Amino acid sequence: MAEEKSRVVVTINGKEYTIVAAESREYIVELSEYVNKRIKEICDHNASLNTEKASILTALNLCDDYYKCRANENSLQKQVIRYAKELEEATAKLKLLEDEISALKKEKEEREKEILEMIDKL
Repeated sequence: MAEEKSRVVVTINGKEYTIVAAESREYIVELSEYVNKRIKEICDHNASLNTEKASILTALNLCDDYYKCRANENSLQKQVIRYAKELEEATAKLKLLEDEISALKKEKEEREKEILEMIDKL
């Protein structure tokens, strides 16, 4: 069955656009408001820009944001992998130390038993 699409009329930079998408109406409106805000910021800094140039600069800025987010995501993924490896190593070390403690406790019990046997022989 085909995915149902939303048809939403939005206003960006004073012009109406009909957007047809699989995402929800709220999501499309949120995106268009964000794009409109970013275009307005560009236009506020340079009132002589026409709609096309303002739109191109906005697209470049949004792409820049996207690429930076992607790079940050990749960096975070690498960090998570490093942390997972460190956790695995620490867990293995903890297991070895627990085994060593167990062995030392057993050895201590055996020594105490030997001492008690020696005392009984006296």
